[in-house]
Amino acid sequence: MHRDIVIVGGGPAGLTAAELLAQQGLAVGLVHKGPLGGELPSLLWVDGVPGLDAPINGAELASQLIDRAQAAGVTFISREATALELYSRSAVVALSGHGFVQGSAVVLAMGRRRILGKDFRKFEGRGLIGCTACDAGFYRGETVVVCGAGHGGAIDAINLAIHAERVILVERSNELGCSPELAEQLHRNSVIEIMLSSEVSGAGATASGAIDAVHVNMKDVGPRTLPATGLSIQVGRMPETEFLDSGVGLDREGLVETDECCRIPASRIFAIGEVRAGSARTFASAISDARAAAHSILSNFSGMA
Repeated sequence: MHRDIVIVGGGPAGLTAAELLAQQGLAVGLVHKGPLGGELPSLLWVDGVPGLDAPINGAELASQLIDRAQAAGVTFISREATALELYSRSAVVALSGHGFVQGSAVVLAMGRRRILGKDFRKFEGRGLIGCTACDAGFYRGETVVVCGAGHGGAIDAINLAIHAERVILVERSNELGCSPELAEQLHRNSVIEIMLSSEVSGAGATASGAIDAVHVNMKDVGPRTLPATGLSIQVGRMPETEFLDSGVGLDREGLVETDECCRIPASRIFAIGEVRAGSARTFASAISDARAAAHSILSNFSGMA
């Protein structure tokens, strides 16, 4: 299969870049291995959306992005990218099973996936919260713990506080990693308790295997056990860049290094959203990356074909 541009990843950054490029008449193929929208459908609300003054439900926002990309003529390819091969005048993305899609440029927008240790995987479906929008209502009147106070953790804590009686936000560093706006909401919410310089080390279980406590190591206090029935883990996320070869520059964390236009210098490869080194990991920054990459591709496409 040949397309002018190949996008790998169906989250907000990938969908936005695909829409912008397809609107300009380019044939765009978007390769995605999971549900379109990335993590958006699991969020009760998303703030900082360009053009909106108020937060919007994540599933609704994902639906809008998908509909707009589809209306622009984007071809959705529901397969996993398994390799990326670079040539002098094109780039080829190999697909799972068999087949490939070739384009004059490739935009990497795979995001990051959550890595769970075996000590936590056993709690899936038993108190480990994988989708806040789906599961928050089950914790009405309960105590839940959120591990990680970055953007995702802050959002989870605020969403869970709508239903839970108590939300404990545990952060390893000595300061919150989210935006000042989210930090203000966290501090204003009487349901949310913030524990800095602390780290989740494990969880206790009932006889049936469901979470009934979360173990935390506090830097200046030592071990502490928090009675809780739910745990959301928003740390330990890894970029999905394993299929990329040595021709794509990665930093120590496996993130793609680019210039200010989200382009790997002197190449046909772009990286946007959370997979790009230096990303602010917010919705607004994902959209900004998508626009920068689309503008660069449109400016240079005649010389890339």
